[in-house]
Amino acid sequence: MICCLHCSGERLAFGHYYLRPHETFHEPTRRFFHCELFRVPLYDLIPLDAVVGICCVMDLHTYCRVSFNILCIDLFTAGSGYVKHGQ
Repeated sequence: MICCLHCSGERLAFGHYYLRPHETFHEPTRRFFHCELFRVPLYDLIPLDAVVGICCVMDLHTYCRVSFNILCIDLFTAGSGYVKHGQ
């Protein structure tokens, strides 16, 4: 998430959309981490006061290296980019 200031003076948050595995099309035998997300090529600007909380999404290598050292409930790993095939 990136915080920015709109020309009207309103503070906005910029961020990408992420999907959970059950929201994607994939092979039925595919296995996922319990906290795996997929970034889609969509993003949005929302008012900063609409942000409910903050989470951390990191690549798989970093997640495996630091996830046991961080006491954070909202820690996710980003799978390879989700590309919708045939739908």
